[in-house]
Amino acid sequence: MGVFFLLGIVVLPLLFNITWQMLIYVILSLTVIRMLLVVISLLGTKLDSDSVLFIGWFGSRGLASIVLALLALDELKVFPGDSTFITVVFVTVLLSVFAHGLTASPLSDLYARRISRSNQK
Repeated sequence: MGVFFLLGIVVLPLLFNITWQMLIYVILSLTVIRMLLVVISLLGTKLDSDSVLFIGWFGSRGLASIVLALLALDELKVFPGDSTFITVVFVTVLLSVFAHGLTASPLSDLYARRISRSNQK
């Protein structure tokens, strides 16, 4: 909880730097890009499509992104585009918190019903 509180404090000033291109990338990153990478990574697992989609939407989340971004900044110090990089990472995490929080209950219920139905067959 503390990390996400700090995220809110850090992201607030960054919100004034968001461009429409960043926002498009953030939305694509949370949906198409993320889902595609999860589908590719789970190709040989024999999981059903409902499970793959569920994992793709609710899989690893923002804290890992924040840690990796901070490690990159620590390792590289200053690099061209570093402010854009950090803005995109933090805004993606912020939007992820809202999107996953709002969809957690309804999509979990839907997934449980679909899995239950497929187990009864």
